[in-house]
Order: sequence, then C-alpha cells, then structure tokens
Amino acid sequence: MLTIREISNPDDQRVHLDQFNPTTCTWVVSDAKAKFDLQRQLIGKNGFLDGLAVVRASELWKTLLTRLRPDLQLVSSNFVVTLIAERLATSEFDWAKTSGAAETATSYMSQLMPILAHSQGKERLEDWFGKHDTAKTRWKHWSDLCFELWNSFLDQGVIAPAWVSGVLVNEEEFDKVWKRDLIFDLGAEFNQVEADLINILKKKINVTVLRPAPDWQEEYRKTLYAYELLQADRTERPQLIKIDSVEGTSSKKYQKFTTMIAEVKNATAVTRQWLESGVKPNEVAIVAPDIEGYWPSLFPYLREEGVSSQKDVVARLHTFPDISQWMATLRLNSGSVAESDLEVSLYDQGTRPVISYDRFRVLYTAIYDRDDLLRESKIAQLYKVEHQPGTQLYRDEFVAWALKAWVTKDKQADTSRIERLFKQFFTDCSPSVRLPTSRWLSFLELLAANGEERIIAGDSEGVACINLRSAENSPATHMIFLGLTEQALKASSKTAVIFGDTLSLATQIGFHLNSPEHSKLEFEVRWMTENSRRHLQLYTPETDFDGTIQPPSWIWVQGRGEGDVLQFSVPEKTRWDEIQQSGWSEIAETRSWTPEHQKSVSESIEQDLGKIPLPKYAADLKIPLSPSTIENYLDCPFIFASKKLFGLQDKAFLDLDVDAATRGSIMHSLFKLLLEEPTLELSDSRIEELVEAARPNEADSFDEKLWPPLKIRYVQLAKRFLEFEKDWRKKFPLAKTIAKEHSFTGFIQADGSLNQTEGLAQIRGRFDRIDADENGNYAVVDYKSSPNDLRQHGSWLKNNEIQLLLYSLALQDGIASLPAGEVVEAVYFVARTMERQTGLRISDREQGLFILEGRGSSKATTEQRENLYAQIRVMLSDMLKRMSAGDYAPKPVSIKICDRCNWSLLCRAPHLN
Repeated sequence: MLTIREISNPDDQRVHLDQFNPTTCTWVVSDAKAKFDLQRQLIGKNGFLDGLAVVRASELWKTLLTRLRPDLQLVSSNFVVTLIAERLATSEFDWAKTSGAAETATSYMSQLMPILAHSQGKERLEDWFGKHDTAKTRWKHWSDLCFELWNSFLDQGVIAPAWVSGVLVNEEEFDKVWKRDLIFDLGAEFNQVEADLINILKKKINVTVLRPAPDWQEEYRKTLYAYELLQADRTERPQLIKIDSVEGTSSKKYQKFTTMIAEVKNATAVTRQWLESGVKPNEVAIVAPDIEGYWPSLFPYLREEGVSSQKDVVARLHTFPDISQWMATLRLNSGSVAESDLEVSLYDQGTRPVISYDRFRVLYTAIYDRDDLLRESKIAQLYKVEHQPGTQLYRDEFVAWALKAWVTKDKQADTSRIERLFKQFFTDCSPSVRLPTSRWLSFLELLAANGEERIIAGDSEGVACINLRSAENSPATHMIFLGLTEQALKASSKTAVIFGDTLSLATQIGFHLNSPEHSKLEFEVRWMTENSRRHLQLYTPETDFDGTIQPPSWIWVQGRGEGDVLQFSVPEKTRWDEIQQSGWSEIAETRSWTPEHQKSVSESIEQDLGKIPLPKYAADLKIPLSPSTIENYLDCPFIFASKKLFGLQDKAFLDLDVDAATRGSIMHSLFKLLLEEPTLELSDSRIEELVEAARPNEADSFDEKLWPPLKIRYVQLAKRFLEFEKDWRKKFPLAKTIAKEHSFTGFIQADGSLNQTEGLAQIRGRFDRIDADENGNYAVVDYKSSPNDLRQHGSWLKNNEIQLLLYSLALQDGIASLPAGEVVEAVYFVARTMERQTGLRISDREQGLFILEGRGSSKATTEQRENLYAQIRVMLSDMLKRMSAGDYAPKPVSIKICDRCNWSLLCRAPHLN
C-alpha cells in the first residue's frame, strides 16, 4: 500500500519522525549527511538504532539489486567511464571520439536505463523515433551507442551505481528480498524512475512518501513532477494530521557582498556572534551549493576565530610526494613523456639525483617525444618502456607492474596510502576486465585524484559546513547560506533529452525517464526558508573567487522583498581583521612570538617597504669582474649579486629553436676561424669544414636534429662575411686583424684606471676582434647578430653600455698584452646587415681603418673620447666603493629592468613588494 503524506513546510516532518518505528520501518533519505543527522536524532531519542533504520535511496536500490540480480557487479562510475572511453576509442564515428564523449555517454545511459534494460526497449524506442524527427536528430545516435554499450556491460556483468534504479524498474518480486516498511523523504531529489519503483514496491510493501506541498508548489511543478506519477492508495493532508503548534522563532536576513571572500568573512563574524550569544556550535550550519569551493577560505577564517568545524580537512592522494612521484614514474615507464613527470620522478627528497638540476633544466625543460630522453644516457636507461600504452593487461597484471615500480622506487616508503588506493582499485574493478595500460593508468590517476587522506579530524560538536542538499535534515537552528547565485543554483543538462521528450516517452511507450530539471537546488533553498525554527542568513556575491560577475538567484531577489534596495553589505570584522589591524605588540602576543622573532619580522617588513635599508653583505669580497658583470651592477646591484654572489644561473634550455647565446657563440667561433685562414678565397667544402669546427662540443647546446638546417644558415653567413672582408681589405689594404677572440686580465685601481699588476678588483675580458693600421692605430670590433638596441657612443654611459668603451680603455692602458696604441675606432659589427658603423670613430686622427662619411653620430673627437674615458673611470671608482661597502641592494636604474630580470621573484625591492 502507498500512502502519500503532504507536508506544507519542513516543520511537518517532525510529526512523522515522532511516529517512526525504526525497528520495523526504514526511513529513506537522499544523501549521507541527511542520513547521519537523522541517525543522531533517533539515537538520542531511543538510545539505539537498527542498521537499516535510515538509508540513502542509492543504498536501498543497491541492496535490492544485489539480492535480485546477483549476476551484476556494481563498479564505480569512474571505472565505467574508463570502460566506455576504451570502447569509444575504436568507434567508427568521430563524434564518439571527442573529448568528454565517455562522460556524455555515461549520462545518457543513466537517463535511458529503464529503456536499455527492458527486453523490448530498443524496438519501442525505434517506433517512438519514427514519430519524432526532431528528437531523432538530437539524440538517436547516442541512444544507439547506449544500447551497444549496455550489451557489452551485460556481457561483462558490471553496472554503474547511477544505473541501478533504471535496472530495478524492470524487475518484480521485491517482497522476496525486502520485508520492512519504507518511508521516502527525498524532497526535490525524488525522480521519475524512483516513482515507478515505488509503484511496484507498494504492491507487496507498505510505502509512505513525504511529499513537499508548500503553498507555492505550482511554481515548481516540473521540479516535483515525479510525485505526480505516484498512484496513491491514500493521501494524508496536513489537516488530517494532528500537528503540535510551533512557536515562530525564525528570522531571515538577505545580504549581498562584493566577493565570495566577503561572504566568508561575514559568515565567520556572524558565527562568532551567535556562539557568544549562547548558541552551541553544533546548532550552527554554514551552507553552500558546493561547500568545497568555499572551504579553502572558510577553514582558515574559522580556525583563526577559534571555531571548530565538523568538516574534516583532507588532502587528495595525488598531492602527496610519494604518490605523485610513483605516478610520474609509471607514466614514463608506459611510454608517455613529459618534463613535469621527469622532474617529479627524478628529484625526490632524500635521494641523490642522477644529474644536477641545472643540467636537467637545460636538457629537459622542453621535451616532445621519448627520443628526447637520449640527450642523457643515464636518463634514457632509467626509464625504459616496460609496457606500451596499447598493451592489453588484466587487472592483476597491471597491479603487479605498478607495484613493482613502487618497490623499486623506495623499499622503506610508507605503504598506507598506496594500500588504501589499491583497496579502492580492487573494489571498483572486475578481475576479468582487460584494458590497455594507458586506460588502467588513467583510471588509477583518477582514483588518486579523488582519494582523500584526512589531515585534521572534524569536531562532531563543531559548526557544520555542508552542501545545500544536505542541509534540510540538519539539527542546526542557525544557518548561513553562501553563494546563492543563478549559476550555482541552476543545474545544466548533460544530454539532449528534454522534458518534453520524457513526457512523450511516458505517454506513448510507457517509460518514465528522469527529466532534466534545473531548479532543484532553488526549490531546496525556498523550502528551507519555510522552517519556523531556524534563524537564516542568505548571502549572494557580486563576483566569484575568480572575479567573474555572478547574478543573484531569483530566490534571493524574491526574498529581499519589494521595498528592499539591492545594495552591498560591508562584511563585519573577524578576528583575523582585528589581528591585522592591531599593533606589533598585540600581534606578537597573539602569536606567542619571542622578542627576537617580533624584531626580525618587524625589520623585514620595514625593509620590504623601503623604510629602512637592507643590511650590507659580502663587503670587501674580491670578485673578478668583466664588462658584462659591471653592466649588471650598474643596471641593478641585485642582478650582479644573483649571478656572482649567489651563483644563480639562467642557462637556455634545449627546444625546437637554438637560443641566442648558442647562436652567438657559433658566430664568434666561425668568424675567428675564417679570419685565421691564409686566404679569403675558400671553397664551399672548406667553408663547411669550418662551420663544423665552429659547432659547440657540448651535447646540451642544442638538439642534434636542429644542426643540419642550422649548418646551412651558417654556411651562407660565412660566405657573406668573406665577401664583406674582401671588400673592406680592398678599401684598407694596409689594415690587418691582429687579434681574434683575444682574452685579457688586469686590475681596476681606486681611481677607476686600469693596471696590469695590481688594483682593488680584477677585471677580465675578451676582445672579439682588434684591427690595426700601419701606424699602430687600433679598431675594437664587437660582433653582434642584429642591430637591435645598439647605440652610438653618445648614449653609452647614460644607458650603462660600457663594453666597447672599457675594451678601448683596456687596450689604450696597455693591459691587453698588446703594444700600447691609440684606439681610433670602437664599433659593433652587425652580422645580419654586414655593417660596422655604430659606435665611436675618432675624426681628428690620421688612420687607415675606416672612412668617415656624412654626419654620422659615431663621429667623435679625441677630446670627446678622453672625456668618456674620464667618466667611465669615475663610474668604476664609485662602483668599487659601493662593492667594498657591501652595497648589493636592489636599486635598478629603471623599473623596466625588472620586467626582464630573471630573479625578480626573489627580489625585495620595495616597488615589487
């Protein structure tokens, strides 16, 4: 017999709960939290509780299926998606191979299961499609696929939890496997298939359904449509039931905040106010459509407030280093390759790496296939493919292979997490299933991503932080609803089966399918606002945590009332706000800091804000300098310190292109080799030999596959260079190149002048090229690939571009191991344009190295050159004084430098904090 008891508000449920006999009857709810709350109430009332007194609907259907259909094994939804994905991989249809197709097919099967599991379902559905062309176009191809998949699942004897009710609706004789009376309290979660099941169960079992029947139920007729399918033997309305009077003690407050974090702050402050007024923590609930989205922010606010929560703090299994490293190793051993996996697998705490991290970064920052592992033989030997991605394995074969990698990794490792992971793996998977290695691995990754380990246990007497679906049966008398936005309360359908289709299928071929209903959560919120025993606060944010605009739910807008203004509320202060706005002494006392700790934190913040200078360090340290490192110091002392004091490196990594430093190195070596030849008339074969000789010996300079096309480019460059040199020597027949890649060493003295034997700091450098005429005049030439950012001498010092000037000074001061002579030219040789005009050229000296034409800005007098020498000596002298004092503070000459600085994330410059 079926009895429908209509309840007009949540308070009516108490009457039915008081009449509930847990020894002979089972109360059916929709979710685990509602089950727990009811169990706690009943235990408090009776002192004990039968194990079947309160169950979730899904648990009831699983129990009935296990007893009626022992031939079907329940496996997890994740494993079903994995099986479907493998089946679709070989489909002849492209649409079935798209990303997300397996999840969509699973949703279709869940919705169509009453038809799929019926012996004549396919024929009836075909007849229906013949009369409904629009629906046929929308989703017939999916239904055909679902029938194929269902037959394959029947052959394997497995079924997903979401399909259970759809299978059961085609069964009979429930009285043989179930004897207890049933009370269904499912609210808006009640669906059409469950309605069909109840119509079957009532034939042999006493069934009572609690139907929400508020005054406004017609507004949600689609939401409550499943209740209309019940063929009631008797309906009891509120006036037929004696209900104890309930004193109205409820209150409602609607507020809008600018952000979700503002919601969290206000909820925390209000919770503290309630607790201070005498409300017990377990009488307070913070509710959201998806509480997990709020939890990372909500938990620290509650903790700072000193408020305990019933919710556990958990971490996903795949976030633990031992699991993530193991999974990375499995992926590498199964044929896939990724830099992130390689790094995680290689660099584990407590183990000695095979190669240094700096070398790893150069070799493997960019890898595209397994051949790239051959860049380092030790790495290639370490990760050999044991099973190709397509290798078919039974479950136990895969487990044996995966565990072998774990044992090899660390024999002393804690196995508790991997044991828990494989316990779930064995529960979800049938041993008879055979899948490719890649599918097994994907499923294992999914389990690791969904599996949890409790970090902090929840307090059973603390504040409840729960999802909206779990809130109705909560014992809380004070509730705060977060995130009441249109997007959060409106569900989206994953299939193309619309509500009209389900009505038509029901009337024409007799199958009731779960219809796509988008307003269930909205109904639940409105239903709970009818509770006369609760104090409610309902919040909506203007933007979410990502800053995306969120329109408020219509339920929230209606609740505000016609006269209310939809203005923003300012969140009340929390304990966190009070601490942050208090003085250092109050913060130190709250945090139990020692005086030393307080002083250290205070000084560090003052330094980061630039109110007090950073301490000096590395004073009087003798550091060899070069023109490039001097330019680094002049640009920003912290860049110099990062490279020379801290030893930080930023080497270019191997990729599909060769980095600029390697290209420049090849160019310098090639030009040197070409100029060492006895003649400029070289054959093509000789040019190719020289290009090969200029190639770097280091295996990590660039990928071997890139050399052939790169070689062609450098052969062409060599020919252009030779043509330029022939032309230049025709113009200046007495000029000669007297030095190529010529190194020098000297010292910088206190006044900034250069000396061969002594000084405050050693300086080292290398001339790319030095030319000389018959009178001993010098031309300093620096090779550059392109003319970008090259300046004439008038802009050198103000832009800290000192290399050519410093080289000229070194040559003129006699520390270059060459006869002292006058530098009349210091220019850049641009390989792209084959020009040597930008830089400095003396106009008042006789020489045979260049011809001044026009009014080029490279032109300078001897007096101007000497003035530049004087200025750079002052710069060098000042720099040495600052270095000797340990001044390496981040003081860039321009904050634009910070945009291209490799170490800005480490820097403590005030403008970056």
